[in-house]
Amino acid sequence: MKRIVSHLAAMFSLVTATVAHAQFGSGIVYDPTQSAHAFTQIENEGKSLENQAQQIENGQQIFTNTLKIASTAIQTYNTVPAAIQPLSRDDPCAADALFAVSSRRRPT
Repeated sequence: MKRIVSHLAAMFSLVTATVAHAQFGSGIVYDPTQSAHAFTQIENEGKSLENQAQQIENGQQIFTNTLKIASTAIQTYNTVPAAIQPLSRDDPCAADALFAVSSRRRPT
């Protein structure tokens, strides 16, 4: 009787060990809910990356436009003294006033 009980206990432990082993990591279990959730997360991450890339492109365009504006402002600022020279021949007072204004704003 002891022998039968010990054999049954051994067989039971082998069967339950196999089932427990499959349950805790050796088998792959498909969960449709989790798969749908993972797919949604991956899809949202892709959209987020696309938005970030668009924001970077917009930032680069804004930076380029700002440089163009600054370059134009500097060119205009540098042409003011050349534009004042012809005025000094016609109206010395107007030329002095324009030159005084432009020289005060000159960066150091």
